Amino acid sequence: MSEQAADTHFDLARFVLGYLAQTGGIVAPAAYGVYETLLPDDLAARLGTDAYLNLRFDAEDSAPGDDSLRLSVNHPLVDRIAAQLLRPEANSQVFINHLRLDKKGLLEQAEKSIGIANARITQKKGALEEQALHHYLRFNFKVTFVSDEKQESLSAVVMDAQNGYAITDPQHLQRLYSTETTAGYPYMSVAPSRWLGADAIDAPTTYQALLARAQSALEAQLAPRTTAMQSRIQRFLELDQARIQEYYDALESDLRRRLERAEESESGRGKGAQEKLVALQAERAAKLIDVRVRYQLRLEVELVNVQRIVQPKVILPVEIGDRRLTVTRTVVWDPLMHRLEALVCAVCGQPGDQLHLCTGGHLAHETCLSPQCIDCKREYCQLCA
Repeated sequence: MSEQAADTHFDLARFVLGYLAQTGGIVAPAAYGVYETLLPDDLAARLGTDAYLNLRFDAEDSAPGDDSLRLSVNHPLVDRIAAQLLRPEANSQVFINHLRLDKKGLLEQAEKSIGIANARITQKKGALEEQALHHYLRFNFKVTFVSDEKQESLSAVVMDAQNGYAITDPQHLQRLYSTETTAGYPYMSVAPSRWLGADAIDAPTTYQALLARAQSALEAQLAPRTTAMQSRIQRFLELDQARIQEYYDALESDLRRRLERAEESESGRGKGAQEKLVALQAERAAKLIDVRVRYQLRLEVELVNVQRIVQPKVILPVEIGDRRLTVTRTVVWDPLMHRLEALVCAVCGQPGDQLHLCTGGHLAHETCLSPQCIDCKREYCQLCA
């Protein structure tokens, strides 16, 4: 056998036995060419086979009394193993542990670093710093750009489940990577969602709403790439349209010359040339439509899986108010990033500095406010208007 053929040879025994061993099975050679395997019950159930198997991979027929199972490439068990490997990765959960949570003085730090343009942050009576678990959801998407060619890639969007917005800070995203699957704070309670319209933190409706926001964030994330691809596609479309026009212009010019000669000679061929000219114009229009359809850019997004990231933080309820109104909000210390989290605008759902307290009790960016009332000078956000 040549060296190239040896490199490309598919080793079925290595494929099957390697999979069984890596998924918790015990594999041992029982005799020459025969392997004894003991599978976990759940793995045997997924593969639809017995937990105890004797496997052979040679091409010879079994000897009398040999109860071993001979596998080939097209055997149903091999097909089920391949299907397991091709199955999308399951959802997962990881934990961020070993953080310092003994943070004090959140109120003083909030008064210094969080600015409310028209209100003050004050202490809520009886409120103390507490430790609570917070969740991030990493939505992994398969993104496909379809036009004259097909491009596929994987993109991820990390959503803050308590605050309802996408994390875009590269340093923050980097620190959220974790491989720890054991909870470091198993008895700590989970903080509730703080964004407008959210249900319980683990409710399906909350996850669906976060998925919709993640898809919107993904569109914004892909916008530069989409714009660049549209520019490239437009350039190639114009080149193809010019090529088609040039080709059919030449054919039409030739047919018109024939039509003129036929009319001058009165040979009776003018009718045929005229029909060909009409057909040529219809063919040109069809080709131009086809090339426009082929160069249309279409974006397809498919959710692959979700990873939940669990991290403890320190929270403190505070009051934000002016002479007319006081609302309660939560100040959050992130020990992973060593900073206070910004408060969130109720209108656009994004964090920000120098938010305004509207008369309806919402915090909003200046750009998310409605025009101020001329008579009473009160500020209303776009949710209240």
